[in-house]
Amino acid sequence: MGFLLHALRPDDFFVDIGANVGYYTVLASASIGAKTICFEPIPLTYSRLISNIDVNNMSQKVTAQNVALGDTSGELTFSADAIA
Repeated sequence: MGFLLHALRPDDFFVDIGANVGYYTVLASASIGAKTICFEPIPLTYSRLISNIDVNNMSQKVTAQNVALGDTSGELTFSADAIA
C-alpha cells in the first residue's frame, strides 16, 4: 500500500487483478484519483466490490469486471466449503 501511495499518480491507469472488495482500487481511485479496472471472479465478493465502489463515489474512475483472468480459457467453480 505504501508503494502505491508513493508511485501512483492521478493520471495513471491501475489494474487490480483479484480485487476482492477493492482495498487497492479504493486506494488507487478514491485516494489518488487514478483510473482503475478491477477484476474479481467470485460473485458474492464482486457484489461487495461494487458496493465499495458506489460508497466511495468511484464509478466515474473505476470499471469492474466479474471475471477471472488467466492464461487459459475455461470455467472455474469456487466453493467456500472446500477443505484444503
